[in-house]
Amino acid sequence: MPSSLCRPCQGLLTALLLFLTLFCYGVAQAANAKSAKSEKTISIVIIPGDTATVTAVNAVRELRKEKEVKNVRFRIVSTSGISQTDLDALATSSVALVYNMSRELAKTIAPALGQLKSRGAKAYAIGSPFEEARDSGMTPDETLRAYSQSGGMENYGAMLR
Repeated sequence: MPSSLCRPCQGLLTALLLFLTLFCYGVAQAANAKSAKSEKTISIVIIPGDTATVTAVNAVRELRKEKEVKNVRFRIVSTSGISQTDLDALATSSVALVYNMSRELAKTIAPALGQLKSRGAKAYAIGSPFEEARDSGMTPDETLRAYSQSGGMENYGAMLR
């Protein structure tokens, strides 16, 4: 503080500086909160088929180490016991990757896929046959299917990227 100011003025100047510091801090915090909210979380539901479940789990475990996927939430669903919670997650996901193995699976997940599709999200068929996939609202994708069919954690990880 400049010593040429009277004591009451020094106190006033100190209070003003404190106010400006707190105000700037508040503005900075609000800006950080707004930018954090703008980073949307992406939800990916993977239904890999029971034989590829361990591969999918390992691929997701490795992907989670990458900073680019910090806003990605993965859910791996077993085809041998799809719960209502799994169907709800599928219906609200950003994208789904489904190893479509049977008409029964296609029939079970069709309502959730309908909700997913109504929001403009996509479900990709990564197995075969594609006819059942199309009937239940999945989009066949040969590239994703090739990664899935090739097997291995690296291929599964590349498919998820």
